[in-house]
Amino acid sequence: MLQAMLKLLAALLLTALPSEPQDSSSLLARCPLDGNPAARWSLPGRLREISGLARLPTGELLAHNDERARVSVLDGKTGAILRSFDLQGEPRDDIEGIAIADDVLFLMNSSGRVYVTRVGQDGEKVPYTTVETGLGRQCELEGLAWDAPRQALILPCKRPRTAGMTGQLTLFVVPVSTGEPSRIQVPLAEVARRTGQRAIEASAVERDDRTGHLLVLSSGPRMVVELAGDGTIVAATELKKSRHPQPEGITILPDAILVSDEGTEGAPGTISVYACRR
Repeated sequence: MLQAMLKLLAALLLTALPSEPQDSSSLLARCPLDGNPAARWSLPGRLREISGLARLPTGELLAHNDERARVSVLDGKTGAILRSFDLQGEPRDDIEGIAIADDVLFLMNSSGRVYVTRVGQDGEKVPYTTVETGLGRQCELEGLAWDAPRQALILPCKRPRTAGMTGQLTLFVVPVSTGEPSRIQVPLAEVARRTGQRAIEASAVERDDRTGHLLVLSSGPRMVVELAGDGTIVAATELKKSRHPQPEGITILPDAILVSDEGTEGAPGTISVYACRR
């Protein structure tokens, strides 16, 4: 069943692979996260526990809460909610990641179950199917991204559950054609050398189509690490606690990086917009 589903996804997603990007410059250097954001959007109650973020080709944003598979479509310039839709049956689950590939929408829970569906209309309950990656046995997972050249989903390990995963920042790469995961691993000693932090708890990941780099967001300690496709650290920056009490999602616009934070007691969820230099 799993192999049949992956073959169907591969057929839906691609007829031709996009070319690899040529720009190898640092995205974090062009879009610094250590200054004041250009804007900060306060979100309504339905997104107080905002987790993942993704960007549609139209420029609109997709966002979801932690505990329910409801997806909100946001205006990419104001953060206003334009519409929302649910999965059929409204499954309650620990949803921790979202990614979009052409017309296929992916949601993922912390054990690596992937819900495969599409973007719905306002109030619609969209059909879905599920794929079990089995990766939750190795890690608690958080965050999800689509890597078009590899035709693969990227799943970051937040907390290792096996001895062989300790001491590493691990990203699983799961091609939709085979479902056989590989790993991108970065020694935490290298992370410490670049950031001064000896730990990382990944809460989100996004791929920059211009450079092919991966941005890994960490909720503890609060930082963003930029990796080349082979896992080499390109850049890293810390996030200020005053601006980012609980960073949970990240996505990339042509002219900005967006970071979402879950609301704290008495405060709403937010999206911070960091402008990029030309």
